[in-house]
Amino acid sequence: MRIKKLRIKRFGELVDREYDGGHSLVTIEARDEEEQRALSEVFMAVLFGFPPHRRARQEEYIPRTQGEQYSASLVIETENGEYLIGRNFGEGSLEVFQCQEKRLLSLPATALMDLLYHEVGTLNPLDFEVISLFEPDQLMLNQHAPLVREHVQQLISTDACRRIVPQAVPDIDFNQKKQELEKIDRLQQRIEALQRESRDLAQEEEQYAAYEKFLSSGQGDLLEELSQEYTAATLERSFYEEQFREKQEARKIIEREAQRLREKIATFDRSLYTTEVEQRVLKLLKIKEEREAYLQKEEAELSRLESQGLFSRLSQKELIEERKLRIEKLLHDLALIREEFRVLLKGKRPQDFLAEKAQLEQYRQDLLKLERPTLQPKGDEQTLERLTVAKQREEHLRQQLEQLLDLAGQEELDSVKTKVKTLRELKQNKKIVDTELAALLTGLGWEQPEEALAYLEQKRQDLEGELATKVEEPSNWGDDPLAVLYQDASNLLSVLTTGQYRTLTPYLEQDQLGFIVSGENGEVPANQLEPATCALVSLAFRLALSRQRQAKEKAFLILSVLEQLSADSKLGLLSLLQEWFTGGQIILIENRAENI
Repeated sequence: MRIKKLRIKRFGELVDREYDGGHSLVTIEARDEEEQRALSEVFMAVLFGFPPHRRARQEEYIPRTQGEQYSASLVIETENGEYLIGRNFGEGSLEVFQCQEKRLLSLPATALMDLLYHEVGTLNPLDFEVISLFEPDQLMLNQHAPLVREHVQQLISTDACRRIVPQAVPDIDFNQKKQELEKIDRLQQRIEALQRESRDLAQEEEQYAAYEKFLSSGQGDLLEELSQEYTAATLERSFYEEQFREKQEARKIIEREAQRLREKIATFDRSLYTTEVEQRVLKLLKIKEEREAYLQKEEAELSRLESQGLFSRLSQKELIEERKLRIEKLLHDLALIREEFRVLLKGKRPQDFLAEKAQLEQYRQDLLKLERPTLQPKGDEQTLERLTVAKQREEHLRQQLEQLLDLAGQEELDSVKTKVKTLRELKQNKKIVDTELAALLTGLGWEQPEEALAYLEQKRQDLEGELATKVEEPSNWGDDPLAVLYQDASNLLSVLTTGQYRTLTPYLEQDQLGFIVSGENGEVPANQLEPATCALVSLAFRLALSRQRQAKEKAFLILSVLEQLSADSKLGLLSLLQEWFTGGQIILIENRAENI
């Protein structure tokens, strides 16, 4: 997995920031320690939100001004393509998109879990902090992380502490064997206790065997589940009935409106409101308009001639008479047009006729739309099918519920429910006990409790013999995964401390993982070193564990601790990490203020 881009809308003092990635080694500069911490935090927050142990930090990054957006996003490149992950911390919402060419395909929020599992190898934020997130004030090993607890169980079950320590300190080795012996005692006691508890729960279950029939396949209360399903089926049936009724009502309304339009259309004279009549009216109106315009022109010219002097009028007498004849002819033509309008339109004015003709056309178009075939019958058919299925499901559930109530017989229903609840709790408790027992047996490599107890007893005898003789057996680095892990951690510790400490080996103290380091001045427990050196021991182990848990081509690390290292240690660390995590991505968040 590689981060290609980080966009921050607002996250504490980080506002409208954008950072590019995509390379195997990416350096992001922070202005100060506070910004460096926020940049480390924002990667964790986008991928995992704010898990319970980090929830107090969420308050530190809330915008001071109410209403401002509190969000960030990551563009992630995987072998299956690119993904955009956005998280709004104020609303607590998460969005996941797959980048496909020039568009984004929305995915469910649960897709992020698949991405984290396939790319980082863990869904637990505590494990992610251990193997991927290395912050200056969070270098010490978190003993509560499942990966660490799993590692401790491996050390216990395989007796690996003694086996992988090249040179054990006699006192520590002795104490370690005593602790292992105590651990064996606790394991034996716990296995025996779980066996007894499982048998007791099984016997108690038998007392309620008659109520097994009231449990669903998921071990829930079948009466309650059927009641809920029956209620849901009833509501579904009512919904489809109401939907069908509304469709029927809608069709009635449409039919009434269509009938009203038919009645309006019927009031019009079919012989009058025809296309031919309309075309004739329009033609006559055009002729009338032309005649009236010509008439106005002739009258204006006649008026001009008559307004001249007497001699002028006498000289143009013939022209005046000609004008009067033309005017008389035009008036006659207009009278004929009016008469034709009266006869053609049966006394209606042309303007009224055209308006009524347009209204008639509108009525016809509206009626055509109402009568036009639609997908309504098909929709009704689908609704009826769904209604039929809903009724059948409701009836089936009702019969099941009645049959189940018949099984209760004369016993009070509340009493039945109480006993069913007790039976369910017994089964759940037994499942928890059996799961824990199976996990212990799997960790020890056995299937049956008797075999595991015999194995532990043999180990007890061996340890007691070793403690009695106090014989130290020489051992060397092995080639099994645990030995390789601590050899990697030792090599890295030598780089981080520039050769001051060269070997890192484990020891257990009350189920807590500790380390012994050796160097020029001999061996010493890491918790007795200076805090800064102790943190480097933890860093070496965590990076080695990261190499073991993450595929080198998918590895993803965020480091903001390089300021604590010398120049040689820093170069050696980066060289070794790039060799270990070929194809992965390492993001360095550097405090620019520290580098100045």
